[in-house]
Amino acid sequence: MEGLNRSHLVDSQLKLSIVIVIALEPVLCFGLAFGGISANRPVLTLTDYAHEGQRSDAPVRQLISVLMCRPNSHPFQERTLYLDQPVKIGRSVARARPAANNAIFDCKVLSRNHALLWYENGKFFLQDTKSSNGTFVNNQRLSKGAEESPPREVCSSDIVQFGVDVMENTRKVTHGCIIATLKLYLADGKEAKASPSTTVVSSVGTVPLEDMYQLKHFIQECLHREQLLENKLATMQSLVSNMVVAVDKAWKALIEEDRLLSKIELLENQLLTCSKNFPEEKVREEVRRLLDEKDSYQAAAKEALKKVVQEKVEAVLKLKDIERALSNSEDECALLRNSCDQNQKDCQDLAQKYKLVQQTVEELTQKLKESEEQQAEAIEHLEQEKAELQACLHEKMDNQHRRSCIDLCNNDELSLNDSNSKAKIDLDHTVDLPDGELILKKIEDLPEITTKEVTQFNDEVEKLKQRLETMEEDLHKSHQVVEDLIEQLKNAQMEIELRDGVVRDLVERIRLVKEDLDERTSNDVKSNKVPDDDEVPQSETVNKLNQQLEEMQELLEEARDMKQSSDAKVTQLKNELDTAQFECKKLNDESEVLRGHIQFLEQGGNSCGRRLEEQMLNLVSSSQTLQAQYLQLQTVLQEANNRARQRSEEVERLRRQLLESQQNEKQSRNEAEKMKDTVKSLEEEVASCKQISGKVLQEDNKKNEELQHSQQECKSLQNWISIMEEELKTLKMKHLQLEEENKTLKASNSSKGSKKSSPEPSGENVTSEDESSLDMSEITKQQDFVKVMQLYMSCKQRKAELAKDLDRLKEENKRLENRSTTVPSLAIYICAAVLFVAWLLHNALSSLLLTAGFLFLQGFLFGVIPLMLLVWALILRIQSSLAFFTATFD
Repeated sequence: MEGLNRSHLVDSQLKLSIVIVIALEPVLCFGLAFGGISANRPVLTLTDYAHEGQRSDAPVRQLISVLMCRPNSHPFQERTLYLDQPVKIGRSVARARPAANNAIFDCKVLSRNHALLWYENGKFFLQDTKSSNGTFVNNQRLSKGAEESPPREVCSSDIVQFGVDVMENTRKVTHGCIIATLKLYLADGKEAKASPSTTVVSSVGTVPLEDMYQLKHFIQECLHREQLLENKLATMQSLVSNMVVAVDKAWKALIEEDRLLSKIELLENQLLTCSKNFPEEKVREEVRRLLDEKDSYQAAAKEALKKVVQEKVEAVLKLKDIERALSNSEDECALLRNSCDQNQKDCQDLAQKYKLVQQTVEELTQKLKESEEQQAEAIEHLEQEKAELQACLHEKMDNQHRRSCIDLCNNDELSLNDSNSKAKIDLDHTVDLPDGELILKKIEDLPEITTKEVTQFNDEVEKLKQRLETMEEDLHKSHQVVEDLIEQLKNAQMEIELRDGVVRDLVERIRLVKEDLDERTSNDVKSNKVPDDDEVPQSETVNKLNQQLEEMQELLEEARDMKQSSDAKVTQLKNELDTAQFECKKLNDESEVLRGHIQFLEQGGNSCGRRLEEQMLNLVSSSQTLQAQYLQLQTVLQEANNRARQRSEEVERLRRQLLESQQNEKQSRNEAEKMKDTVKSLEEEVASCKQISGKVLQEDNKKNEELQHSQQECKSLQNWISIMEEELKTLKMKHLQLEEENKTLKASNSSKGSKKSSPEPSGENVTSEDESSLDMSEITKQQDFVKVMQLYMSCKQRKAELAKDLDRLKEENKRLENRSTTVPSLAIYICAAVLFVAWLLHNALSSLLLTAGFLFLQGFLFGVIPLMLLVWALILRIQSSLAFFTATFD
């Protein structure tokens, strides 16, 4: 019995929960998507839990969306998502791992709850759920940072981007974002509709989104390569510093070994001399001979030392000249880089300007269509009024004719009739005169207004011409800057040739030093063959020669170090030239594309397009000249590399021969300290140059921004001028039409007045009545013209008032929407959290025994609390919607 009661209780609780969830299932699904439910485990609603055992084995067709990876995206596996429920898009965590059937990605750029994708009312929607790096559809961001976006409709074959490429400053590594093409399939297996941006091509010749996206990708790749090169340079610098430290240590060890060997040789020679017993006469002769040799050696050593010192001074001066030339070449390379960057920025500015021109053209076409429709409606309205007035005039004329006939029949006296008719005519003229004068005054006032507008318009046109002249002067200045860069390149080539001559002189001097060393070594060998008793003075001469050899070796090593540094700089310049050539090719491609667009705009007759085309032609010519100069520099660098290789081989040979000689610690330490000081000074100069270049770049960016603002102002003023010209033309046309109508009316009046009737009294009455009718028609036409002008002015005022009311209503609508979405969303989130906690408790405690306390707690969680929270959320939602509707109706 207790088991039956428990089963009945569970069934009743399940039925209650099923009824609640069927009524509010979309709200619950929306709330559960925001919770922390893992993406690997499917989200089961209570209806699915209740009918889990009753599912049929028949195949069910489902809504499917496929995310296909693009080449410029962070790599991921193709995902197929079932849209029976809202799908969460986010970053992988411990509970949610990436799989083929979910939208969880192993990407550091995404947020945990990044976006939502769902299907509703026959449409697919995408929403950004307060992500930090944002979501993009066809390169358009849905919302700002850390803000929830409104649902955006998504179509098949759209390009979806989640996040943005981010670079770490510590590691200098870029983390890519998720970029995918979205394929959407309906329940019947057909593909959903494609977006108009991907299917329809505009008639104005716009740049496709894919090309713009590829451009952005190329720019990102270039930035990534620059970062890699900087990392490589940093590693190379660290390796060079480590190698310098290791070489210093090895050098000290070699010096110590050579010292020990020289001491051992001296001691052995002393032992030999002591062991031998010579007579006094022979000793005296040998001492004399050794003294003579000592004097000769000292004289030769002094001459050699003088030569070596002179050569050292010359080598130091040449090295300083080479360093200066290298610094100048580096500055020139930096200037070339800046010019390339400026060219890229100019191309981007031109693309943006082209887009703005296209947008303005589209806006103008729409305005023209709207104005034409308004004119057609006004013309129809005027024609209707004209027809009504003509009908009224015909009726009045008929009535007057009948009255005149009746008067003629009743009255027999002609004199009385004539007097009455004259009196009537005089009265009509007296009554009609003030109205005609008022109308003429109003017509005379109109041209004054138009003349004032024309004078203002001419002043603005002159101002625009002055601005255009200033812009042309800026263009001439930019051309002069390009010519200065070409002259600097020529100077760099001349400096490279001078360096080659200096290097040749150094090689010749090294050869001379080598020959001198060979001669000295041969003399030393000859002197060592003769056995002597006292070889202490010979050791002194040998030490001096060794000192000379050490000095020469140090000079050679300095030359070798400078050569290695120059080789490294040459390789750097080659890499920079390659990158510059690649960028020039890209600029050429982009310039060709933009040139095609500019030609299309020229066919339309736009003066802006012609100016853009001239600028692009100048850029192409400058890029071609730069390419030619780069090719010349490349050939020169190749020749320099070949020469450097030959020199490196010769230096290595010399180094192998000169490693046998000895060196002194003091001289090596002093020279090393001097070199370190020079290196530090050079590094400080490079840092100062970098700071100056950064300041120059900031100034250039500010100038470019000011130019862009001025160009946008010029475009807006040109558009306003064109609109004013069109309005003036329409007013002139209307004025001419009115003048023609007045002329025709005057001609008709004159023709009718010239015709004289017979002397019968009936004919005279008819002519007078015709003249009065003509005067009435003229007056009515003038009144109609004045009414039309008044209507036109009132319509303008009404239009301005309606625009202000529209802006005010939009602001109120936004405010009410924000107010309506805050409170109910909190209630939905709380309800979703309570249901999620209840579901977790149910899964955790389902294995335990069913007790009365557990059943009561389960019923309370599944029945009472969700009902109360959902009712509260519904009441708040209804209140907010009612407030919104009442505000909009007001």
